[in-house]
Amino acid sequence: MDAVEYGLICDRSDEKDIVKNVNAYLAEKGYRKLYKWKDKGGIKNIDDPSSDPKLEYTYGQFIKESPKWYFDILPNKDLRSIYRFAEQKDCAWTLFFSKTNPESCTESDNIYLDNFLKDLLTGTGYKSKLLYKYSGDDYRR
Repeated sequence: MDAVEYGLICDRSDEKDIVKNVNAYLAEKGYRKLYKWKDKGGIKNIDDPSSDPKLEYTYGQFIKESPKWYFDILPNKDLRSIYRFAEQKDCAWTLFFSKTNPESCTESDNIYLDNFLKDLLTGTGYKSKLLYKYSGDDYRR
């Protein structure tokens, strides 16, 4: 998995602003707005499903054309008041970004995706910090 997860330094109540800002950024780039899914995103721990967060919904978007990417926006604290990143309670929301087919990415694809992520993080309207860099067979946290 070639993916990263950033924390957005904000309050839980900033959800509407984050969604509005990200949708504006996506529209500027010619992409569709965020989907709102009634699930826990891509977080599934096969070894211990009880550790999966309990979420009412998540936001996400993806592109199937090359260079393929996926991202989602989740609350850091779930419905049981359990933090996914307990050491980062100042980050009420997290943004996960994945290059969904990294082995087929050219150098220019990687540059495009890296810039897209950087601009997406800026486009949220909030400061962000890297929480986790996934590699290999890592499970989502």
